Amino acid sequence: MSLAVTLALLAIAALALGFLIWRDRRPYVPGAPPLVPRGLLQFVLVLMIFILLAHLVSLLTGVPFRGRFG
Repeated sequence: MSLAVTLALLAIAALALGFLIWRDRRPYVPGAPPLVPRGLLQFVLVLMIFILLAHLVSLLTGVPFRGRFG
C-alpha cells in the first residue's frame, strides 16, 4: 500500500471515529435505539488507526514492522 493510500485511509478512519464520538455524545432519545452498535464500530476504527499508524511508520522509516516475535 502506498503512502497516499495509507494517509487517505487514516484520515477517513479518524473522521469516521470523530463522527461516531459526536453521535455518541448526543442526548439519548427514548424509544429510538441506535441501529448500529457504535461502541463496536469505535473499537474497530481505533484498531484500524493503530494498524495504519504502524504501517505509516514502516513506510516512512523503510524498516518493516516485525512485531514482538519477529
